[in-house]
Amino acid sequence: MGRLWLFGGDLSRTIGGWEAMRFCLGLALAETPAFTPLVATRSVATLRRLNLARDELDRLSGVGPLTGLLNRRGFEKAAAAPTAAPEARGAPVAALVCDVDAFKQINDAFGRDFDDAGLRRLASILRSAAGDRSFALGRNRVVVAGEPLRAAA
Repeated sequence: MGRLWLFGGDLSRTIGGWEAMRFCLGLALAETPAFTPLVATRSVATLRRLNLARDELDRLSGVGPLTGLLNRRGFEKAAAAPTAAPEARGAPVAALVCDVDAFKQINDAFGRDFDDAGLRRLASILRSAAGDRSFALGRNRVVVAGEPLRAAA
C-alpha cells in the first residue's frame, strides 16, 4: 500500500530523494505513536528484571553456598558500613575469629558430607547467636564482628 502511494500507483517509475524522504517521514510519524508505548513498557519491564537479577547476583556473590554465611566479599562490604559513620571513625571494633582446625580430621575420618554438615551446623549456631554479623572466611575460619566500641561515659 505504501509503495503504491510512494510511486503514485506506477511501480515502474523512479522517484526522487525528496519523495522517498517524505514517505519515510510520513511512515515514521504514523508508526511512532503506535510503537513507542509498547517499546517503552517492555524496556521498563526488562530494566526492572535486570535490576532484580543484578541485585540477586550481588547478594549471592557475598554469601557462601555451603554455610549461607557472608563470605570474604560480604565481610568486606559489611565491615565497611559501621566504620564509615563519622562517629565510628577511629573507634576500635571487636571481632571474634575462630579457626576450626578439627574439620580436616573429621573430613578424613567421616567424609566430606559429614564435614559439610558440621560446617552448616556451626554456621547455624553462629547465625542464631550473632545474626548477620557472622562470616565465613575460608572453609574452616569464621568471624563474628562487633559494632564499633564507644568509650564509657
